[in-house]
Amino acid sequence: MVNNPNQEFLHHTTIATAALTVAKGLQRHGLDADKLANEAGIDLKLAASSDARVPIICLQRFWRIAVEQTGNPCFGLSLVDLMQPGIMQGLGFSWLASDTLEDAFNRLVRYCRLLSTAIDMEFTLKDDTYALHINGLEKFHDFEYASSDATMAFFITLCRNAINEKIHPVSVCMQRPEPPSACAQEMTAFFSCPIRYGHAENILYFDKSMLKQSLPYAHPELARVNDKVVMEYLARIDKDSITLKVRSHIIDHLPNGAPRQDNIAESLNMSLRKLQRKLQDEDTNFKELLEDTRRNLAQTYIKQNNRSIGEITYLLGFSEPSNFTRAFKRWTGKTPAHYRESA
Repeated sequence: MVNNPNQEFLHHTTIATAALTVAKGLQRHGLDADKLANEAGIDLKLAASSDARVPIICLQRFWRIAVEQTGNPCFGLSLVDLMQPGIMQGLGFSWLASDTLEDAFNRLVRYCRLLSTAIDMEFTLKDDTYALHINGLEKFHDFEYASSDATMAFFITLCRNAINEKIHPVSVCMQRPEPPSACAQEMTAFFSCPIRYGHAENILYFDKSMLKQSLPYAHPELARVNDKVVMEYLARIDKDSITLKVRSHIIDHLPNGAPRQDNIAESLNMSLRKLQRKLQDEDTNFKELLEDTRRNLAQTYIKQNNRSIGEITYLLGFSEPSNFTRAFKRWTGKTPAHYRESA
């Protein structure tokens, strides 16, 4: 039996809108996108259905076919004008409704499995520079670099859409080898910053002050609603992940008071012991999830000046405003009032 070099990726999937975007790019070149998608093992009609996913192996094959058929080493970058927030479903709308780009990138990292179950993202801050690390597919045999070109360009496009100006990263690192001269020039023109090719990781670097700017379409409540949509979607595609399900149930229960672990277990139709075991398998526990969910919601609500501290106390399931204030100061080092003034 011949070993499959991509064995570890056989069960991983990606959001189907990525395949639809590749198809549109092929159609612009006058190519038969349906035929080429079928060659890659993708049915575009099925890919257009709600919640559709496609195997990563098939999508990588589709990217490779697209580059070969168009003869364009910059095919991934050429799709930028086709990349709209709706490609990421609810996550795209959460992005636009985020308070800042820092907030948006944190959402992207938190819910990156929506884009791909094999992708791994990390958002870090060092001195005055944020770095978005995009990895996970580097072990894929014959990985098609056009897909990572498109992904990194898409994130920059999202930033530009959200802030209404042509912002650019401080610098970019790409795992792909340096492309032909014409393509390299297109890359430089698009990112408008130094690009380092052949790097160990795909990384976008941003100035901290830029990512801290308030976004013109910020709407914390709308962002939270779309977060819930994303969590429910992820729970459907990742049925074995108990963490996402517990987070979703915690959000539902909070206005009625801090939920107890046994209540959440009951709502999930499982025993308390089974819930604890499943959370442990995912390197977390109920107390940690409750704390993290409350902290994230608290910071969102505090930025909404129309919500009083009393209302936020109720929404987060605290019995007294003083209890909420103590918890908030533990999370952020500031009182809710001070945090609101500096936000």
